[in-house]
Amino acid sequence: MPETSEPATGSLHAGRDFLKMFSAAAEAHGQGCATGVGLARGEHAPHRVGPRPPAGADRCHLVSMSDRANAEVTVKYMVMTYGSPSAWEALAGTGPNAMSPAEIAAHFEAMQALQKELAATGELVTAFGLSEPASAQTIDNHGGTPVVSDGPYAETKEFLAGFGIIDVATHERAVELAARFAGVVSTRVELRPVHG
Repeated sequence: MPETSEPATGSLHAGRDFLKMFSAAAEAHGQGCATGVGLARGEHAPHRVGPRPPAGADRCHLVSMSDRANAEVTVKYMVMTYGSPSAWEALAGTGPNAMSPAEIAAHFEAMQALQKELAATGELVTAFGLSEPASAQTIDNHGGTPVVSDGPYAETKEFLAGFGIIDVATHERAVELAARFAGVVSTRVELRPVHG
């Protein structure tokens, strides 16, 4: 892995913009344990069991074991977007594939609109964008001492750019929503169930 180096200022700006875009909708709806807020370290937000609560309602209601047999069990999935370093440049309006200010605004507006819609239905748990790969650090543990290396964990051409956690009743709905995310980011996305 490369030694410590200063990341390019332009790519840092793009990463911050990407983080703001993904965070805005999540912050607008994030309440209580649905987003992990208020949980003690090591605790996990429970899977929701029962009918989907109305928008704005407490999403962390508890149900008795006898209710579980007749309740709808939902499943959480992570939708992951990937991009090359040039994708961060494009979103910053730099590099060979630079997006115009209007294209950048349209991209972020489309993502925020999708997140707002899914927050209203109770299907969006959280979503975040990640800063560019140049800002990543890999951490190891040697005898209780953290060892830090600059750079992403994997040496690859495409890196995790952002993710969303959705909470849906069926796998088919998860695929449907993942396809909508793919449409917004103009590339394929990865969908994986979340356990725990």
